[in-house]
Amino acid sequence: MKTRLCVAAALGLALASTAGLTGCGSNYAGGDAPVQEAEEQQEAVLDLAGTWKVEGSDPDSWQELTISGDVMTIGWV
Repeated sequence: MKTRLCVAAALGLALASTAGLTGCGSNYAGGDAPVQEAEEQQEAVLDLAGTWKVEGSDPDSWQELTISGDVMTIGWV
């Protein structure tokens, strides 16, 4: 009787441990999923070209960022 109880307890513990570890898996389904996601992200790239101004608490100073092509220029005014 004790042997059957110990076997049942060990089997239950093993199942509980295995079930707990399956939650740590990734969402990767294989195939071309990462490549498709990268292509979708490239299509969603924003065009940030232009001049951006960031004002702080001091009204007499600010930062100005100019983006043109692949060049960024930051100026502290």
